[in-house]
Amino acid sequence: MSNSGAKAALKGYRLQTLYILHEILLSNSSELIFQPEGNEDLAVYQGKKLVRAVQIKAYSDPLVLSNFIEADKKDTFIHRACKLLNVDESPKVEVISFGIIGNEIASAWSTSDKNKVTNQSKIKQKLENLKISSSSVDILFQKLVWLSAIEDDLHQSISQCLSQSMTSGSIEHALSLLTSWLYEASEQKSKITHALLLEKINSIGRYFAEREAHHQEWFKSISPLEENNVVEKQKLEKEFYQGISARFSHIQANLDILRQDHLTEIENHFKTFQTVIVHGASGQGKTSLAYRYLYQYVPETWRLQINLRSA
Repeated sequence: MSNSGAKAALKGYRLQTLYILHEILLSNSSELIFQPEGNEDLAVYQGKKLVRAVQIKAYSDPLVLSNFIEADKKDTFIHRACKLLNVDESPKVEVISFGIIGNEIASAWSTSDKNKVTNQSKIKQKLENLKISSSSVDILFQKLVWLSAIEDDLHQSISQCLSQSMTSGSIEHALSLLTSWLYEASEQKSKITHALLLEKINSIGRYFAEREAHHQEWFKSISPLEENNVVEKQKLEKEFYQGISARFSHIQANLDILRQDHLTEIENHFKTFQTVIVHGASGQGKTSLAYRYLYQYVPETWRLQINLRSA
């Protein structure tokens, strides 16, 4: 299966975000700073010092060295890894694979594989052809770390952590919101701490609680203004002209007097403000005017009213 294409790219980005979320969530450290897309796919700092540089791959085919080098390029991952590792107190440089790590790589970086020497020799020749020194290649064999990641394991670990947070009632929705947040952080190359992530999780928990409280008010203190077939118009006329409190059905039956100047004024205010208050003395038609505005200017699915007696 090809590793290219939009579908593969989206899957790779999703798994990259999942891994980053897992690393920040389980770090439980106040000293570490995580930067998606900072240095490689993930950079981890302690203060200003880079302590980890992580490259994340999600290929369906086994991972091979050619995934990391190109003949005409001098800024491939392998080149960058050499620069990072060829310094005193070098950061930990890692490759995280959501797929299989190919035999050539696995053998060359193994501690006991019988083909280790042969595969190291092959890889060294390839890298020296790219003008990477023999000593730099030796350091790669010593320090570069190759690890496998399993999506289900990361998902389970994250879900377990979220189950103990304020988002416990909606773990999948919380994960979706956190993923979107990290997508944006990656685009901005924002720096994130464990404390900042916990703050975000708590804010999502508060949002869920407020949303649930809001939903519980539907058809109690909050109800939609629905258009119905106008029936018993004579009864509606009698109600309206006797001064009984205006209802939406009165407006739907066109029993009110159209006050276009007032309606236009309300509409103009809504272009500037989120809330417009209609005020006047009792009996001047405030409720009728508000219902008329909703009937003429607002789509049916957006028309709501607060029932104060139920609130």
